[in-house]
Amino acid sequence: MPTAVLDEIRDLTERRHRDPATVLRRVEELMAGVDDPRVDAEGSLAAGLALQEVGRIPEAVESFRRCVAASAGCGLPGPEALGRAQLAVALLNLGDGAAANEEIARARAVAPARQRGAVEMLFGLVLHRTGRLDAALAAYGRALEWLAGGGDDVAMGRARLNRGIILAYQGALRDALEDFAFAERVARARDLPSMAAMAAHNVAFARGRRGDIPGALAAYARAEQAYQALETPHRFLAVLQADRCPVLLVGGLVREARRDAEAALAALAGVDQVHGTECRLLLARALLAEGRYEQAAEQASAAAASFLALDRGPWAAQAGYVGIQADVLRLQDEGAPSPDLLARCQQIAAELELQGWPVEALHVRTFVGRVALALGRPGVAAAELTAAAAARRSGPADQRAQAWHAAALLRLAQGDVAGSKRALLRGVAVVDAYRATLGATELRANAASHGAELARLGVQLALAGGRPSELLRWADRCRASALRTVAVRPPADERLAADLARLRQLRTARREASLSGAGGAEGAGDPGPGPVEAIEEAVRARARAAGHGGPAPPRGLDVQALRQALGDRVLIEYVVCEGRIHAVTVTGRGARHVALGPAAAVAEEKQHLMFALRRLLLGRPGADDLFRIAATRLDDLLVAPVGGAVERAPALVVVPTGLLHGVPWSCLPRLAGRDTTIAPSAALWASPVRPVPPCPRVALVAGPGLPGAEAEVAALARLFPGADALFGEGATAARVLAAMERADLVHVAAHGHFRADSPQFSSLLLADGPLTVYDFERIRRVPLVAVLSACDAAVADVRAGDELLGSAAALLGLGVRSVVAPVFSVPDDATTPLMIAFHEGLVTGLSPSAALARACARPGRATAAAAAFLCVGLDGPSRSPGQPVA
Repeated sequence: MPTAVLDEIRDLTERRHRDPATVLRRVEELMAGVDDPRVDAEGSLAAGLALQEVGRIPEAVESFRRCVAASAGCGLPGPEALGRAQLAVALLNLGDGAAANEEIARARAVAPARQRGAVEMLFGLVLHRTGRLDAALAAYGRALEWLAGGGDDVAMGRARLNRGIILAYQGALRDALEDFAFAERVARARDLPSMAAMAAHNVAFARGRRGDIPGALAAYARAEQAYQALETPHRFLAVLQADRCPVLLVGGLVREARRDAEAALAALAGVDQVHGTECRLLLARALLAEGRYEQAAEQASAAAASFLALDRGPWAAQAGYVGIQADVLRLQDEGAPSPDLLARCQQIAAELELQGWPVEALHVRTFVGRVALALGRPGVAAAELTAAAAARRSGPADQRAQAWHAAALLRLAQGDVAGSKRALLRGVAVVDAYRATLGATELRANAASHGAELARLGVQLALAGGRPSELLRWADRCRASALRTVAVRPPADERLAADLARLRQLRTARREASLSGAGGAEGAGDPGPGPVEAIEEAVRARARAAGHGGPAPPRGLDVQALRQALGDRVLIEYVVCEGRIHAVTVTGRGARHVALGPAAAVAEEKQHLMFALRRLLLGRPGADDLFRIAATRLDDLLVAPVGGAVERAPALVVVPTGLLHGVPWSCLPRLAGRDTTIAPSAALWASPVRPVPPCPRVALVAGPGLPGAEAEVAALARLFPGADALFGEGATAARVLAAMERADLVHVAAHGHFRADSPQFSSLLLADGPLTVYDFERIRRVPLVAVLSACDAAVADVRAGDELLGSAAALLGLGVRSVVAPVFSVPDDATTPLMIAFHEGLVTGLSPSAALARACARPGRATAAAAAFLCVGLDGPSRSPGQPVA
């Protein structure tokens, strides 16, 4: 009888991952029916493992203690050793590192030969979770030798799963993937779905460490599906969310990383303190990347304290490093860092290297070198940066870019300014090449974050050198590079198309429910947030897993070619460095640099101007005066200091930066009524584009629910006989996209919505629902000119490197040369006359920017409407003067 019961308990132990609740009930039934110390010992061990799976860690601890007591009482060293080893892991999860170390030591002391491999694997896990990676790696190696001798391939699979994680941390990614592949083969052969899911999870982790963001995200999605098939996936999913955070951060998906970290932290609170504290550190890193430095420092400090309580010194060192970064970055434009930071950073780097964290130590060494330079310690800087620069030719792109940054700083410390600039360019080239491997627009835009520090130093050196052309090249070098990368349309993807169509249906149902007064009530026609969010996540996942992007853009800006392309135009490119705004003006005769003043003052005046425009739209008393004052002040800060060349030029090209995106430039007094193009970058503006054909094809679209839209399109149809005009129910997504593919000029009068939380879901409302940026990206041929007389259509989310995401930016990236759209909502009665006047200018042969300027300058035009519209893109360099658009 006991033998049969013990066999069943051992079988249940192996099934605990798949269905822990059922395993726990059955083990308790078996233990209640048999009075035998071996059943008590092994049953308590099995019950403890099942309790651990469902997150009931305090109960698991008590169950493991019963196993130890029963085993020791009747001389069963095998169950006692396993019970103590599992007790150590559970105690560590509860935050009692000292007791965990004591129990694992006892387990190793009593373990007989048969259990030595399993106990040594758990010893490795304790070392692993406390951050002693080299020691853990050695322990896993010993465990695998003993397990191989006993032929226990399941235990070997678990050990190799754990060892692979350390190998991935240390950069041995090929060996890590071999370990995970072995574990997955065992899991498939033994029908262990939980182990198979863990293997997929760890493959995703390794791909992320290698810098393969699309591959990592796709693997995480597969692992998530595998976990969800288990009965109790919650703890697994929380850990997966935490592990996905670094991948999201490397991919520049900072807000998603923060949300994942917050969700995982909440899910693991009181359940798994080890992983929970790691989540807090990841949250600190995400906040740091978002620029929320004070909050990042607070979370890092809390994480460091928890790591120390858990006896996890290397992890505490990483948390301390994040806190130091937050402090330094918060004050980077206010003077030199505190001298004590140098010693603290050196100590952190030394501890990470000692415990087997070479990649993390590299980051710290680069930072130490920067701090040493800022403190006037070139000798210390040289020693630290030499070590960091050694990694510039291997490893993931972000690691190599950082190593080239270290090399640039090292050469600068040695007085080799030219060598420093060459190193910066090599680093930027690494980022360019990496971007070219990415197919998703969002990931290409976010890749610029890896070159942000390189560009920052390049701008600083150019300013110090006093050469305007060099400042222009560096200001433009990493600006909107994703838009210059050749757009790669995703392959025909029926599932993606179906998801986008379903999303339109759900959004339409929600909108109709809201308009009918049903609100969000269940059963009232509203699909609720769940289906919409699930489909949006599926669309994101498929887009991010897209294949390679196009070739990397040409390196650097050819200033001479730019001057020739400008002709009699003037280009103004703005750049922010160390909290101050600078402008470089370029004409056919040369380039000139002007220092303008504090960025904070410009940001404040921009807010005042937008406030005044909103009051003007609402017809508030005194709004005209408020508007004129705000516009004049912003003009005095940004345009007046640039000089007379701007006032004399017949046409202007403005290249904004950061906070200057979204400025209603045409309402500034010196630019009012001027032919002005807003370009994402000088290099993009000067790049060759398709010429406008003599008889362009025109598509006109009127979306639903927008008063005046059909009248606007009908009036335009009279200007463009033969245009493809879509109204009412006929303006569906499929028909509009098909019309856009045929057209050279497209005009869409529809409600627009900019999604700040997810710019790729920014949309135009059509008859069958919202047409998103993801829909635009499926177009095989784009028009040359797109006019979006829709709310917020020109608004963009500005990422690091002045990378832009949004409807207008997406069209530019796909090859549209000019987008005319508003940066804020304008009433229809003001928009329609402006749009008719604009198109009348096109018909007479004016360029889009000139036609917009003339329409805005007409007597009687609404001030707010004129201020709202911008001509964004490449309007100018390849046009012949007077060549008509229609």
